Amino acid sequence: MIQDERIYDWACKWLTNEATDTEKQEIQAWLSENDDHRKQWNELCEIWYSATTTEELSQYNPEPAWERFRQQHFAQPKKQRNLRTIALRVWTVAASVLLPILVGVCIFLAKGPYKTNGHAVSVSTVSGESATFMLPDGTNVMLEENSILTYDPSNFYKRERRIQFNGVAYFNVAKDKESPFYIESSDIDVRVTGTAFNLKAGPNHKYDLLSLDEGSVEFIPHGSSRADILVPGDEIIYNKETKLTAIRHRDIYGAGVAHNLYEKNEGVMGVERFTRGNGTLSDPYVISDAKQMLSMKEVLSAGRVTYFQLANDIDMTNINWTPLNGPEDKFLNWINFDGQNHVIRNFHTGDVRYKGINYYSSFFGVLCGACRNVGFENVEISSVGMGVGVLGGLIGYNTYPSSTIVENCYFTGHITTNAEAGAIAGNVMGKTLIRNCYSNVNVTSMGSYAGGLVGRISSDLSVRDCLIGGNVSGVHAGGINAGHGEGHVQPGIFSNIMVACQSILGSKDVEALGHFRGSDKQERVLLSPNTIVNGEASTGCSQQQMRDFASTMRNMWYKEILK
Repeated sequence: MIQDERIYDWACKWLTNEATDTEKQEIQAWLSENDDHRKQWNELCEIWYSATTTEELSQYNPEPAWERFRQQHFAQPKKQRNLRTIALRVWTVAASVLLPILVGVCIFLAKGPYKTNGHAVSVSTVSGESATFMLPDGTNVMLEENSILTYDPSNFYKRERRIQFNGVAYFNVAKDKESPFYIESSDIDVRVTGTAFNLKAGPNHKYDLLSLDEGSVEFIPHGSSRADILVPGDEIIYNKETKLTAIRHRDIYGAGVAHNLYEKNEGVMGVERFTRGNGTLSDPYVISDAKQMLSMKEVLSAGRVTYFQLANDIDMTNINWTPLNGPEDKFLNWINFDGQNHVIRNFHTGDVRYKGINYYSSFFGVLCGACRNVGFENVEISSVGMGVGVLGGLIGYNTYPSSTIVENCYFTGHITTNAEAGAIAGNVMGKTLIRNCYSNVNVTSMGSYAGGLVGRISSDLSVRDCLIGGNVSGVHAGGINAGHGEGHVQPGIFSNIMVACQSILGSKDVEALGHFRGSDKQERVLLSPNTIVNGEASTGCSQQQMRDFASTMRNMWYKEILK
């Protein structure tokens, strides 16, 4: 028997989406008082849901139906909300007798997409629809479009809380260390006791993703004997093709932002994945805003080049970015990206962790393919990972059978790391051409190689028609690059390049132009007379040589940089 009269009014307000924020807090506080309160709430919700299906809801206009019910069953007019409370009380006391009569009433009352299957209760959404609701234990769920959550009310709070889920949702799980909360999805399981996180999981996604705000979470891919344990600020991404996971920490954002990022990244209804295209050379995916950029990783295919174009300038201020090609993808996500002379502003990212090792904080992760005709302005990357650059921790890789190309691009901002770093990439690992590019990035590596364009060169590299600015500081430092990888013997080609860094600092060694070997081919590689090398003024080219160099630059991004 229900003893607290408030529950009827609370339940009706909650189940018809009329509860205020204050009332929701009161409900949660009441539910957390003891198990009996949660049991009473569970009973009411089960009765309510048992009378409702999505198909029936679509056939009724609830308000006229409620008015007819009110006129037929109540002699004195009352406020609608009070009548709903009375109806719910009657239902609770005499559900077994009145079910055939009152089933229609709850169909009319219910506003959410609930249905039952035996003892199980399901909440589902279709395209363009979302739902916010509370589970019997007080857990809040914000369910996004094309998602489904199912649980069995009769067994939900017996030693554990277990649900089945596929889709996208934000969970704020009620704390109860004695009763763990389990989420079962098509490819992963998640175990928590009380926490807040965003989860994208299910057969319709190539990647499952969990972003944690509070508490701790165990993330367990099916078939794995090991759980990844996340702490606040962590995000984990699981590639269902390769069965590999990677973890990044949102230290650049701070903890407690998964909810806001979720709303901005995923929780906007009606946003098309891309403006148009199918990802081929003849019909590339066309990206018009920052939210569409978040769909890029989802459509990549292992061992095949996917083509993208920008239709507008993009501001990524509020975008929580996961690199497009990493070890969890076995470096097989190959990309041809054409910015169409648009600008990506305010790109920022932090560390990504794979098998306990931080790696490749950057836009692509590992760039295999091409990046053309795009500017990256005001980049901020802070990382302790293996390799760091705006475009890639690595550029080129032995999994990619062709040359990687970066041309007609420019970069401004800051990179800070302990690892190999460069404005474009930390390390060149496959045959690469960098052409007609401008960099004004401050590159700092506190423990490794720092170069104005790339940190180290470990494979064939050609650099042509480039201007390099900003400050460079590392253990090993250089205007173009800071060193070479072991075993790399192919000569590099460096032609028509101006190193115009303000300062180049190397705590162990420094080369103003870059670290070249005897076999490397150099033609018109110049140093600005304004560059300071390890605190001393350099002997650079003349002002006339600078002007002559500027006259040869075809890159639209240079504008008046050398005047």
